[in-house]
Amino acid sequence: MIPGEAALQIGIACRDITPATGLDLSGFSPRTGASLSTRDPLELHVLVAASGNQTVMLATYDLIGLTPEWIGTTRTRVRQATNIPSSHQMYCCTHTHLGPETGVIPTMGKPDEQFLDTLMDHTTAAAEEAAQSRQPVRLVSGTAASFVAINRRSRMFSPHAPDDGQPNEIDSTVVTVQACTASGSPLVTLVNYGCHPTSSRERIYSADYPGHVRRRVQQVTGAACVFVNGAGGNANLRFNNSSQRGLACARRHGGELGLTAIQALQPPRPSLSSLVGAARRTATLTPTDLPTPTEARHLLASGKAHVASASTDAQRRHFEAYEIEHAKRVLAAHDQAAWT
Repeated sequence: MIPGEAALQIGIACRDITPATGLDLSGFSPRTGASLSTRDPLELHVLVAASGNQTVMLATYDLIGLTPEWIGTTRTRVRQATNIPSSHQMYCCTHTHLGPETGVIPTMGKPDEQFLDTLMDHTTAAAEEAAQSRQPVRLVSGTAASFVAINRRSRMFSPHAPDDGQPNEIDSTVVTVQACTASGSPLVTLVNYGCHPTSSRERIYSADYPGHVRRRVQQVTGAACVFVNGAGGNANLRFNNSSQRGLACARRHGGELGLTAIQALQPPRPSLSSLVGAARRTATLTPTDLPTPTEARHLLASGKAHVASASTDAQRRHFEAYEIEHAKRVLAAHDQAAWT
């Protein structure tokens, strides 16, 4: 801590946000049907940090994502309850593909409004609890490397991949930050790693590997763990063949990643500053060109042929979603003046 700086205070609150079974799931187009059961709980973690007159909040969810509209409304609710400015609130999702549809990928299912309303209530209550439970802490941090993830665009990962890079061409960095109380006991550990949580296509609720990361870290430290997923869109958990894919893979790799996160703190590096702050930057992305109508018609014909020759229902649904439906949407877009 730099002389003259205000002491850093952190509070943490956790909630089980697992909905009742029967809600539509999100993440896999070939998967059809509502959820049937729960393998492990979906969780919400809210961390509030303050120093001086600055307060920030981080909320993480075991969900595929949240819409800007939902986040905007929740920011207002949280600000009214805690006085934390809307611009000082950050909302993140672990991106598990074993959670309910929330409206971010509406073609995969229908979001449940009651669940989303309840989620807003949970977030507001957790933010209040975290803000009220703040206590002085000191931060330690560290980094390590993990290859539990693999470049899923590598042909060595899958024979159907686009052959884009080698298997280990990923960001292997594990970042761990731990807040310790005045007595030296851990209060909360934050872990950041980039990897897609796509271990299973079962019709169940699960936090996937991030849940196992948190449980392993909590087991070792005796304190809460917050997992923040990185830019892992092209990284999947590593497995040697499709038969190994599943929640056993998530448990094994999640536990290993949790231990790596703990090892990143050996030796721990104390933070030199106790200041917190918030900044915002808008990212403007340039959309790619649509396939031409001719290309879309070729894809449509190819998809129909693949569906006709599919040997399983899963293969049929895959080709229907990724070829036939995609081709139809492209053709429909070309028919709209706004897309031409």
